[in-house]
Amino acid sequence: MSGLPVRLMVVTPDKEQSFRRRLAQLHESVQRRAYEIYRQRHHPAAAGDDWRCAEKETMLCALAGIESDSGRVRITAAVHDLDPRELLVEVLPDTILVEADPAKEHKSPHYSVFPLREKINPFLAKATFEQGQITVTAPTTGALRENRQ
Repeated sequence: MSGLPVRLMVVTPDKEQSFRRRLAQLHESVQRRAYEIYRQRHHPAAAGDDWRCAEKETMLCALAGIESDSGRVRITAAVHDLDPRELLVEVLPDTILVEADPAKEHKSPHYSVFPLREKINPFLAKATFEQGQITVTAPTTGALRENRQ
């Protein structure tokens, strides 16, 4: 995997509760924005449209994909407007959060949450940035068990 390294932080069990609380707050901010959009609109539309619009306004990576093959999970996401030094990837066994550095000033929250179908080993995750795209890879825990046998 080539490209510039991206800051990656493993969320350890002692920090997981506060991390999950922060994820819930991010979800609530999208929910509040979707409700605001609903209240401002003067024509009928599906609630899902309001939600997608709210997500588009707050999500960092509108274009993203999650692939899982050969015992590895790979996330690729377009993040054209950010310097790779401003990105932070937080990793848990079942979730990856990519966000613009929370310590820096941003017009709106910029983050994307990737729930994973397969558990990964967060300590073996790697994140790189190349040509406006971030790539996060990690082995699945199932693949690690198979390699030990």
